[in-house]
Amino acid sequence: MQIAYTSQDGRKLPYSMGYGLIDPLSIIENDGTIEANYISEISNCVVHKVTWSLKSCKIETFNSNGTRGRITVNRDLEKAL
Repeated sequence: MQIAYTSQDGRKLPYSMGYGLIDPLSIIENDGTIEANYISEISNCVVHKVTWSLKSCKIETFNSNGTRGRITVNRDLEKAL
């Protein structure tokens, strides 16, 4: 797994997730929470939004038309991949 970002406390965001590549400009780390968007190489739209706090990780997956497909909540992002 290629790492795109490592947080101050060592959590790692992968470069790609499913059919999306991380948007490095979308990565925000604030008060222990990391947020990032993954963009489709084909449509250039957001396909995943990650919000990773110290207690849980929420991954929102969006369909090609921009609607929410599903939400996965997991404490460890690597287990969710």
